[in-house]
Amino acid sequence: MVQLSVESSISKQRNTESLIDGILENYNDYSRNIINILLRIQEKQGFVSEQDAIQLSDKTHIPLAKIFSILSFYNYFSFKRAGKNLLLLCDGTACRVQGNRKLRQTLKDELDISPGETTKDNLFTLKEVRCLGACALAPVMMVNGKIYGNLDEKKVKEIISGLKQESGKKES
Repeated sequence: MVQLSVESSISKQRNTESLIDGILENYNDYSRNIINILLRIQEKQGFVSEQDAIQLSDKTHIPLAKIFSILSFYNYFSFKRAGKNLLLLCDGTACRVQGNRKLRQTLKDELDISPGETTKDNLFTLKEVRCLGACALAPVMMVNGKIYGNLDEKKVKEIISGLKQESGKKES
């Protein structure tokens, strides 16, 4: 049993190394492109693990503390695998003034999760972000990279329902 665990760990490390090697071959100056490199890792697997950060630091000679500071500063990055649908609810001033608190509660009620959590079926991850830069459309939410604006509770429920239907899930 211990042998399988060690082999699994080694296999994961090799996969991480090959993923990072494949991404790094597209860049000359790692230090100037560290955010883009981290974005590519996140796009490939849905998150940036601690092991990814360690491997990246070893290969680029960028201090691990710098990599972790970037990963923890930007809301876009996640240390855990996100659900199939990533929902980013804007918590900027314009969105707050226009009622994002009601939207947060609607999302919590519809999905049975709070910001920072993923549904048990891994269909949805809900995150709250400082600003999505679409203040004229407040309140807004980004769903899988697409901005939805001028939202109200009804529109949010429709978005969630549509995503569930696309995934073949029946609403409860």
